[in-house]
Amino acid sequence: MRINFNRDMLTITFDDKELPSHLLEDIILAHKSQMLMLENSIILFSSVSLASARESFLLEVGKIYTTKYDYNSQFFINTLRKLKSKTIKLDIIRTCKSEMSVVISHAKNHHINISLNTVKWFARYLYELLGPYAVKMSSKSLLLDIRHDKAVKNLQKIVSKKMIFGYSFKCKYHDSFFDTLSEFYMTHNFSNQYTTKTIVEAYTLLNRRIGAPKDVLKHKYRQLAKAYHPDRVFGMQSEHDYTVRFQHLQNAYTALKSQLSY
Repeated sequence: MRINFNRDMLTITFDDKELPSHLLEDIILAHKSQMLMLENSIILFSSVSLASARESFLLEVGKIYTTKYDYNSQFFINTLRKLKSKTIKLDIIRTCKSEMSVVISHAKNHHINISLNTVKWFARYLYELLGPYAVKMSSKSLLLDIRHDKAVKNLQKIVSKKMIFGYSFKCKYHDSFFDTLSEFYMTHNFSNQYTTKTIVEAYTLLNRRIGAPKDVLKHKYRQLAKAYHPDRVFGMQSEHDYTVRFQHLQNAYTALKSQLSY
């Protein structure tokens, strides 16, 4: 475990065996609407209302840290607790393979079912993100009403991820899911040349909701194409990855252009 702090942020780096799971879950769940999830990190934004929970968390972290390094300093623990008002960044190093997954399938009408195989805190995060549009929720599934653009956008925000806080994340679709979207978005006049699945994937690649205006799609395509152009990494090991991503972006934009009659 490593702990670093500066004027703006407290960074705690640890492996998945160093902090008790309940301790990690509690602090993440407390911040479920005030955090940012990255591939191997979670940023917990400062919150006055969560001062007590943050102080308790830092107290426990301080005890674990000083015990591990035989650094029995109450001064250090007290200093750490005083940093409760700062933004906290949790960097995790996974020591073993860890996976989470969701399966999306058609339910009825404009509803889709999301089956969860995830850790508790991530399920709670999904409930926070999608709950306002959910018809029914349980510990392992969520019935979502996709007649709301915000519901679809929030769902795409999740399924486009490949890694979440050190977990390999997979999203699987049943064919019935795309049939549902085809029925709901038939006003977009998808041609026979491209399947509904292709169009949905194209919007997801461009990180925009289905039915987004063409000027929004054009702006996002140019932004991403510039970021992933192979010339940016010419001659480097990552050139192949950039080339593949760039080609996918081109294919996605071409598919959407044909649907929106540019």
